[in-house]
Amino acid sequence: MNPASNSPRPSLFNLAMAGLLLSACQATHRPIPHAPPEQAAQVVFPPLPNAQSKRLPGNMAASIQLAMEDFLPWGAPSAPAPIPQAPCLSHRESYEVVAVPLPEGVMLVRFELDPKACALTENVFDVTTYAIDVRTMRILSRETVTRPVP
Repeated sequence: MNPASNSPRPSLFNLAMAGLLLSACQATHRPIPHAPPEQAAQVVFPPLPNAQSKRLPGNMAASIQLAMEDFLPWGAPSAPAPIPQAPCLSHRESYEVVAVPLPEGVMLVRFELDPKACALTENVFDVTTYAIDVRTMRILSRETVTRPVP
């Protein structure tokens, strides 16, 4: 107790733990890259064409983001693999995404490798599907199956 204020004084251990937790929270969030202001000023936003647009409900977009962050976390190093396609497999843009709402507030999110994105030497590839609870925004389950290349 601090006699001057009659309030408990934080211990050095508690302060150290608070600092550690705050730094851990910061380390898990990757800064979003932005273009320099000069480049951003050159962008002209046209009206979005309806024929090419894809409108996603908010819970679908959030489910895709949650599953993708688990599937290929931002800033994670590429997993070592004995195949030449390994660098391509660690890029988010190498995958197509399928999302399907199910009853009971569940969203299925599937990641399938786009065969045009990576030069595959194998006749099979993995497909990973997540079951996301859209009410609590948590992963209920994840399944990975091997399929033949179409």
